[in-house]
Amino acid sequence: AVSLFSVDGVDAKDLERALRDSFSVHVKYRRVGQLEGLRVSPHIYMNEADLDIFVDALRALATRSRIG
Repeated sequence: AVSLFSVDGVDAKDLERALRDSFSVHVKYRRVGQLEGLRVSPHIYMNEADLDIFVDALRALATRSRIG
């Protein structure tokens, strides 16, 4: 499954960089017309722990970005 997402109030390019640099989570920034966000592509080789790392990292960065 492939998903494109964004977080209100958080720059997608900055979020992509922070996920990669701070958590070794690899997503890809995409922009098509007015649609902009990060593509995440979980695959068969990922396990629940990998998804937990992604969710925890995203939660931490989104919260930090909103705080300042």
